[in-house]
Amino acid sequence: MPRLKAMLGAFSRARGLAALILLVLSITSACRKKEEAPKAPSLDKLAETAATPAPTLTPGPTPTPTPPPLPAPYTTASGLKVEYQTAGQGDKLRRGDRVLVRYTLLSESGEIIDEAGQDDGAPYEVVVGLGGMAGWDEALLELQPGATARIEIPAELAHGEQPLVAQIEVLEKLPAEPKANETD
Repeated sequence: MPRLKAMLGAFSRARGLAALILLVLSITSACRKKEEAPKAPSLDKLAETAATPAPTLTPGPTPTPTPPPLPAPYTTASGLKVEYQTAGQGDKLRRGDRVLVRYTLLSESGEIIDEAGQDDGAPYEVVVGLGGMAGWDEALLELQPGATARIEIPAELAHGEQPLVAQIEVLEKLPAEPKANETD
């Protein structure tokens, strides 16, 4: 039994020594962390920072949306030549659609025959398919709202007199008018 008491005493002393070593290591570690901690800026440094104006942000250029690609110039089966200058959006116009347009109608030599919405700015309202000239009606059927195009109209589609050139801008497709027998 004395031997067991001696062993327990040695174990108890070793445990106390281990606890002491752990305590010293903890204190040393805490001191190191305090040394590594950043120092608070001095009052002079804070005053200097406050006196420096904040950078002003200037907005950059606003990105412009990429316009839709222009269709390549083409000729219809009837001989109408269509060259888009600005692509429109949505579906092509259909017979009976009400639209606001600006246009200039030129002779083959460049003489202005008719125009609407150019000088005075007042657009021309037209119902597609009721223009009275086959080339004009077909030209509108090739366009979309927002489109601008140069259209070469062969003489056969321009009252048979002479070929014409139309510069057309479709400003807006208007809502359909209610029929006379429709009620609100």
